[in-house]
Amino acid sequence: MLTKAKPIPEEWYFTAKMDGVQLKPQRMDAADLAAYQKKELTVPQLMERYYPTKLMPKVSEEAFRMPKSIAGPEGSITVEKFNVYKEKDEQRADFGKYKFYAQIGEAKMSAVASRQDLNAYFDRVMTPAQLVERNFGERLHLKSAYEKYRLPEGVDQNGVRVAKDRGDNKWKVSVDMGEKGSHHQAGDLIRRRLLPLQGEDRHTGADSSEVSQHGNQRAARCEYCEG
Repeated sequence: MLTKAKPIPEEWYFTAKMDGVQLKPQRMDAADLAAYQKKELTVPQLMERYYPTKLMPKVSEEAFRMPKSIAGPEGSITVEKFNVYKEKDEQRADFGKYKFYAQIGEAKMSAVASRQDLNAYFDRVMTPAQLVERNFGERLHLKSAYEKYRLPEGVDQNGVRVAKDRGDNKWKVSVDMGEKGSHHQAGDLIRRRLLPLQGEDRHTGADSSEVSQHGNQRAARCEYCEG
C-alpha cells in the first residue's frame, strides 16, 4: 500500500502487513514510485527493496546463545557477549545512535550499527557471529575482513610497502602501480594490523538503554530500524 505524508505531500511511503502485523512505513525513492505507478515494479519487488529481511529465512535460536566460537587469525576465538544498546554519552559524536557491543575474550568493543544490520539482527536472519565478523572483523584481524581488499589486475604485490608518513606520523600503505603511478592509503587498517588488539570502545552495553537479545525484538525494531 502507498500513502502520502501529510506534512510533506510530495513524499510517498510504502507500507505492508505481514502475519497481521503492520510494518513501519518506508519512504519511497522517487524513481521507485514512478516505476510502480507505471507498473514497472510489483509489490513483491517493493517488498524485496524496502523490507528485505522480512523475506529472508530465519536462523536458529541456538545461534544467538552465547558464548560462541568463531574462526580467528590463529585458531578459534570466543564471542562471550553480543547485544545492542543506545549510546547515552552526550559528549560522543555517536550520541543517541544504536550500536553493537561485543566482548571477544577479554576485549570489549562497540560500533555504530547500520539500519540493515539492525534489521538483520532483530529479524533473526543473521547470527551474532556473522555480525561480529562484519562489524569487528578488522579489529579482530579476521581473514574475511581483508579479503575485500584487492590490488588492481597486473599490479605486483611485491610493490606494496608499509611505512610511517613523516608528514603526519601515520602508518600508510604505498603501492607501486607501475605506469599507473602510486597510491597511498592512510590508516586505521594498517594501525590495526600493526598494533595489538585493543578494545577501542570500553562500553559494556549493560545499561538501561540496552536492547536485550532476548527482549521484545519486534517493538525495538519498529522503534528505530526500518525507516
